[in-house]
Amino acid sequence: MWNKNFRRLADSFIGGKGFAKSIRICLLGLAVCGVSELCADQKVNLTPLPKNIQVREGVLSLPSGFEVNIYQLGDSVVDEIGHFIEALEASSGISVSKISGSKNTLLKVRLNHEILNPEGYILRITDSGILVEASCTDGFFYAFQTIKKMLPANVMAGVKDRNVTSYTLPLVQITDEPRFGYRGFMLDVARHFFDVDEVKRVMDMMACYKMNKLHLHLSDNQGFRVEITKYPRLNTICSIRDDSYSTDFGGSGKRLRFWKCLDVFRFSMDMERLMMYLFIVHEKELFCSVAECWDKIA
Repeated sequence: MWNKNFRRLADSFIGGKGFAKSIRICLLGLAVCGVSELCADQKVNLTPLPKNIQVREGVLSLPSGFEVNIYQLGDSVVDEIGHFIEALEASSGISVSKISGSKNTLLKVRLNHEILNPEGYILRITDSGILVEASCTDGFFYAFQTIKKMLPANVMAGVKDRNVTSYTLPLVQITDEPRFGYRGFMLDVARHFFDVDEVKRVMDMMACYKMNKLHLHLSDNQGFRVEITKYPRLNTICSIRDDSYSTDFGGSGKRLRFWKCLDVFRFSMDMERLMMYLFIVHEKELFCSVAECWDKIA
């Protein structure tokens, strides 16, 4: 129907069937080119989507062992490279060696101070190797996250998969930086208890999706639920409020003594371990804050 209407319209304006046919062929060619370009970009499934990505035909097959050059890189960048190598070796069995010198290596990591955003990076993958550029440690971390996402899923999960027999990367050029400086997630542990391992899992997933702010909602309304030994009155007094006798919604009308909630106690006791995990594993890219909204000290 569209084709007939278009032909009628073209014939009425131009007066020639040959011209209408040429226009249809041109439009079809443009549509095919657009679909081809879209399909090429869709071969690489990344979340969040990079700021700019160009995809070429072909893949880079990772060998069973390769080297990465750490020449003239700071300790923090070398540490990030080490984390990436550890994750790759543990999940794929590929052996990666760090060297320092002018030798040409499969994985090249370079400082590029022209990248102004500290979380930005440039990633080039060709059939001859991988080049990662950033100006700060955060940028290198996010670049390695992108590389892991383009590998089989077991690499990001950190587990071996016997069904995966080869590890390949698409040939891409990615220029990326976050659109928003604050990319946060709030975990409400005031209403529902999460143990330390669950919170660690949340941190890992946040790092995977390049989020950088974790808001732990430790307390809610006018009661302070968490026991802090240095400030005992926060819990012994402020965990109970005068308007807790409500019989609304089937309430018993009895005073609610939230300080008896052992789960919250357990969480507060585990906060030290949680903070250690934050600083050791996600020191550079993830910041943790605690709710300080409207709780009052009596």
